Amino acid sequence: MAIFVKMSWPGMKESDYLKTFKAIDVENKPPLGLITHAATATKNGMDIVDIWESEADFNSFVTTRMADVAKALNLTSKPTTEIVKLTNFYKSLSPKDCEAYDKTTHTFARS
Repeated sequence: MAIFVKMSWPGMKESDYLKTFKAIDVENKPPLGLITHAATATKNGMDIVDIWESEADFNSFVTTRMADVAKALNLTSKPTTEIVKLTNFYKSLSPKDCEAYDKTTHTFARS
């Protein structure tokens, strides 16, 4: 089941977030199960929201790729994370995207 993840990362500067995002290389190596990602700078740090296909996919990403990048970039603060199961999710899809979405299981096909 798809999940909504909100991370509030106190003390993280926008420049640190951008370095982290670049190092994770989401655009060229998208994490398995990541559906969408957004981030914004706040007065306290960074707020990040994701939608994942499953909590298992999110946890795998955090314990592997994210942990390695955080260590390499010497990120010392940690985010507070809230995870909830989605009741509904709508994304405007192109015809190409529609072929990859399974309406029975409410998941996207993995290539």
